[in-house]
Amino acid sequence: MSDFRTTLERNLSALIQDCMHTQQLENLVYQYNQAVKSSLAPITEIRLKGEDRKPWYHDEVHLERRKRRQLERRWRKTRLTVNREMLCTHSKHVASPIKRKKSGYYRNKFSEADHKQTFALLRTLMKVPRHCRAPQKDDKIASLGRNDKSSSSDILKGFIAHWAAAK
Repeated sequence: MSDFRTTLERNLSALIQDCMHTQQLENLVYQYNQAVKSSLAPITEIRLKGEDRKPWYHDEVHLERRKRRQLERRWRKTRLTVNREMLCTHSKHVASPIKRKKSGYYRNKFSEADHKQTFALLRTLMKVPRHCRAPQKDDKIASLGRNDKSSSSDILKGFIAHWAAAK
């Protein structure tokens, strides 16, 4: 430990002697800042959450979620049963409008979509991996479309089952 201390003191004294002029000191500080920025803290682009909100996420939902988080912090701090019950009640109160608005949004999207967009929405909602292929001709699901007795809902159910099994 003493070797480290003496080495550090020696290096610092040499640095102080080298930096007697302000121009040298400013140059060293600039070089240090550049080294830190490039290696330890590179500049990255950030995106604020408020800019790309979900279409079903409104200010009233945001306020209710903030209130729920506040109740949760209060319960975690006090561990009182009363606070826990308030949190549970408010959580149910918050979840239902979100679910209602989200389902309404997707119901509207599905009603406006053609068959290609419908399957794209399904893949999005089911979080199907990109590498998962659609059923091919020789698959049981693809042959449903050629049968006159099969309905579009049967084909849709087949696709959903196929993608769910691929996860």
